[in-house]
Amino acid sequence: MKKSLIIFSILIMLFLISCSSDKNLEENKTIGKTTNPTVSNEKKAVQNEQVPVEQNTPEVVQPTEEAKPETQEVSPEAKSDSSKASFFITSTGIGSGDLGGLSGADQKCSSLANSANLPDGTWKAYLSTNSESAKSRIGSGPWYNTKGELIASNIQALHSSGIQSSLIYDEKGNAILDPSGSSLIKTDHDVLTGSSSDGTVAPFPNNPDAPNPNCNGWTNGNGDWSNGPFAFVGHADWSANGQEGVPSWNAAHEAPCSKEGLASTGGSGKLYCFRTN
Repeated sequence: MKKSLIIFSILIMLFLISCSSDKNLEENKTIGKTTNPTVSNEKKAVQNEQVPVEQNTPEVVQPTEEAKPETQEVSPEAKSDSSKASFFITSTGIGSGDLGGLSGADQKCSSLANSANLPDGTWKAYLSTNSESAKSRIGSGPWYNTKGELIASNIQALHSSGIQSSLIYDEKGNAILDPSGSSLIKTDHDVLTGSSSDGTVAPFPNNPDAPNPNCNGWTNGNGDWSNGPFAFVGHADWSANGQEGVPSWNAAHEAPCSKEGLASTGGSGKLYCFRTN
């Protein structure tokens, strides 16, 4: 009887151990299913993976060329070409008929040409004296104004046709006419010449016994209408629209040699200057 109990107890214990083993085996299977290393690693990879964040990069604005002002093409006829200049009217007058003689007048022309950066060369004033004519002093041509425009091709053309007022500019390139063709120098249009229309020495008008009107060889700045001495002058604006007086560029009328005398007829002692070479 006692042995039977012992055997029975042992069988129960074996049964219980067997049941416990089966239970542990089932739990391990279940845990294995829920803790699949591959799945776990994938989750970790997903957790550790950094999702790129889209960043708003500033838009780069490409520099644009600065707008340039439109330029109008200038026709060749309108372009200035002072490199050919060989003639101009002085922008200012000397003030009287005392020019320091022909040499002083020539020096005035040279000085103004240099100050305006006109071509080098020998510049002469268009003036006549008792011993020298204006036409013999200025070379043989051709001559061009400070815009590069032809004013005369030779001495004959210069004195047969004259210099049109529209072609007369001072050393700085300033015109003596406005765009409509009217004079800009009505009160200062006289130019000292001492010459006849052909460029030779002018006698005193209607009085051949009177001294020639060249202010005693351009050395006298005195005189009045009663006693002289006198200068012969031309009108620079002789071909302007509405021009009044004698239409001659180099031989219009006489005027006393003093500052007041020149001003009384519309002058200040201006000169025509020619480059001879």
